[in-house]
Amino acid sequence: MHKVYIKLFFSFLFCLSFQVNHLKAQEVLNEALSISWEKKDLELDESGTMLENVYSFENGCREPMLIQIPYLNYTFQVQGPGKITAYITENETQVLDIDLKENLNKLDNDFIINKSIEKNGDKYFARISILPAKLNGTSIIGLASGTLKASFTPGVAEMRRGPTTIDSKLASGTYHKISVAKSGIFKISAEFLQTELNLDLTTIDPKKIKIYGHGGGRLPLRAGEYTKEDLPEIPIWIPGESDNIFDSNDNIYFYAEGPNSWRYDEDDMELQFEMNTYSNKNYYFIQFDDSTNGLRINIDGAVDGETDITSYDVVSRLESDQYNILDYVSLNQGSGQDWFGDLFKNLRTASYLFSIPNLVLADSI
Repeated sequence: MHKVYIKLFFSFLFCLSFQVNHLKAQEVLNEALSISWEKKDLELDESGTMLENVYSFENGCREPMLIQIPYLNYTFQVQGPGKITAYITENETQVLDIDLKENLNKLDNDFIINKSIEKNGDKYFARISILPAKLNGTSIIGLASGTLKASFTPGVAEMRRGPTTIDSKLASGTYHKISVAKSGIFKISAEFLQTELNLDLTTIDPKKIKIYGHGGGRLPLRAGEYTKEDLPEIPIWIPGESDNIFDSNDNIYFYAEGPNSWRYDEDDMELQFEMNTYSNKNYYFIQFDDSTNGLRINIDGAVDGETDITSYDVVSRLESDQYNILDYVSLNQGSGQDWFGDLFKNLRTASYLFSIPNLVLADSI
């Protein structure tokens, strides 16, 4: 009886080991990459529309949202449904002469890799699309040579996703979490770093300072609408960083968005406001110990001509979220995202005071 039990036990281990090994990733692509970037005039369509002096390379494909930089696409057959992982090992890169401001929100600090598995008839195909350009401080660099490696894990459903992130930026290093209550330009002084963050200024290389954040407003409610897998780096400005020393009179300047957001509706020609019902603050992460230079704000040259600006439009909004109807009219604890301000139960009217300094009384409100 004891011998039978041992044989069954080892048979079970053998089956378990076989199933686990069956799901191991298999290398399906090991491709040497060599890209010769060159600028040329590009005809977009049969109408003859021309795009002048844009980068091209052999076998490059273009997306409408990022017409200045081509993609590399790979398609190959796999044995069935599963999951594709891919990464690039770079050997050589080159600086691309492309406007950083126009492409800041379309690029990342790593090469963007889109991947999916699609079924065509009774066969399955893996598709890998690579954007071989990335941000590097105040420049955009392109991949000149490297290696693309891809692995396939069978039996695991693959969902269409955005850029592939192997490790989060917050996985290594030291980060300090800072909050903002509204949108605006913020300054972090040397005194704040010393007294609030307890940092030794002599250990800080200002060129290595980085700030990360996803931007303003709440995250999308639907899964999949937020396409960034990791926190993007935002550009900052540190006057005097060229000496590689963070002096006691140095400051960090950056634009940060708050928890609520405004957007302009072109159809109705009006501003629309979205209240963040989950938080009164938005958060950013600042890092001092990375080995590479951080993203910086481009400084444009002087503008020709003079324009006197004596007035501007300002929006003042009153929105005091105090009452949730499901909480007030029932014994529940409230639910949903609809909140309201003053309760007009006994009083039918109310007066509200708006303070707008330097209001131009001759204009309409």
